[in-house]
Amino acid sequence: MSFYDLNTTKPIIKSNGVTNLTQGGSPNLPRITLGGILEKLVLITQGTATYTPGTGTIAADINGPYNTYTNISIIPNQQVPIISLSGYGAWLYDMIKDGLENNTCNPYQTSLISVPGAPDPSYVNSGTQTTAPTGNQSALWTFPLKLPVVQRMFNGIVGYWELGNPLAQLTVSLTTGYTGNASPFGIGSTTVGAAPYLLTGNATVALANPSVDIVRYLYDTPVNPQDRPPVTFINTVIEDTWQNNVGSSNSLKYTFAPLSGYLARVIGYTVDSATGKGVSPTLMLNNNAFTFGVGDGTQLISESIYENLWRQRDQLSFDAPQGTVFMDFLGKDLTWQNIFSTYDNANINMAMNFSSNIGAGSYGKVIRQVLKPLQYTAK
Repeated sequence: MSFYDLNTTKPIIKSNGVTNLTQGGSPNLPRITLGGILEKLVLITQGTATYTPGTGTIAADINGPYNTYTNISIIPNQQVPIISLSGYGAWLYDMIKDGLENNTCNPYQTSLISVPGAPDPSYVNSGTQTTAPTGNQSALWTFPLKLPVVQRMFNGIVGYWELGNPLAQLTVSLTTGYTGNASPFGIGSTTVGAAPYLLTGNATVALANPSVDIVRYLYDTPVNPQDRPPVTFINTVIEDTWQNNVGSSNSLKYTFAPLSGYLARVIGYTVDSATGKGVSPTLMLNNNAFTFGVGDGTQLISESIYENLWRQRDQLSFDAPQGTVFMDFLGKDLTWQNIFSTYDNANINMAMNFSSNIGAGSYGKVIRQVLKPLQYTAK
């Protein structure tokens, strides 16, 4: 028998416990309970929010509520993370992954309740947001984030973690971006992208007693060791910075590290501080607005924003947030055919090119999904 045969294992869903989130900027480090074979984690964050507009205004931020976290990492044995994403990056990656693989993702319904709101994925204007309640109100404030640990392939699944093995101890690192050393914390800012709520004037939003429930989606470990899933690859999802300054730039470049694994997917996103939204389509009309290539200048993909948008709709069946580009090398059939090997291809690179400079305070990131072999054998 194998792990994928009838009655070999059974699914298990259990909470890892509720962790109280501490001061802003400091990591919270809950360990994942040993036992079972881990497929994914779901983080359910909640607290009590109080909105005080005063003489100012309160609106959901373009990246809120997910920018509650500046970093979310899953770290085996206190070593190199297999997942390292901002909260917004985790939401964006999971939305695109679900759209590519399942066509079931509805990006308008990613929050459990309407108070935090979800980033509007409208291609035309990603700045249209759900307005926060007016007046002094308290409400349960909660949103989920899913962290897939595995990658489904046409011939099985790669990236399972056997938590029954003490050598496979996983720790989740949760670093919050809110301000303050003790509850309640401030979750509003006058800077776009910096906090769940965008404020003007003397408005404030306070979050009391924030906590996160970490839910484990597992499979029971088969009794027969021969029936356990093969462990040949580790699925890694890492958020990185563009390799040149984003602010005031008209071209963003990223080169993938050589000998680092097999490139399955890549996402780039950029927010223009001049507008407080994703980079405008009017700045990406040239046919090299998004490029992907290998070697010394060989471009395999070169798209204008309209060509990129058509491909997004064809692959996802919805529009990614404005200022977002992606490449999927797994395809709907989830095969290895189009995956790029950093062992066999030199200088794998991507770029976003704009017709004029974006704002000085602009920001953006690159999210790369790489399948790392536990042992590489050269051809």
